Amino acid sequence: MGALNGVQSSVEALRMTLENNRNVMLERLEAIPGVKVAKPDGTFTASPIQRLHEGFAEAGHFLLQKVRVVSVPGKEFGFEGTCA
Repeated sequence: MGALNGVQSSVEALRMTLENNRNVMLERLEAIPGVKVAKPDGTFTASPIQRLHEGFAEAGHFLLQKVRVVSVPGKEFGFEGTCA
């Protein structure tokens, strides 16, 4: 009950930090040519979508090396032909 009824200022501080981190992540992903990102409403994660010519493994490696983001093929989320 303390978590629900107690002081909520730390919760708001965490929410603001996560929102800021999400915004930075979106800005950096959108700076990559060919990447389109839908801004999530209720989370701090994103699913960048890019039509790939070089293949999913290469795109995943690029995201990991350049922006430190782990990705999986979009088909795992019902988006065949994309990387999410």
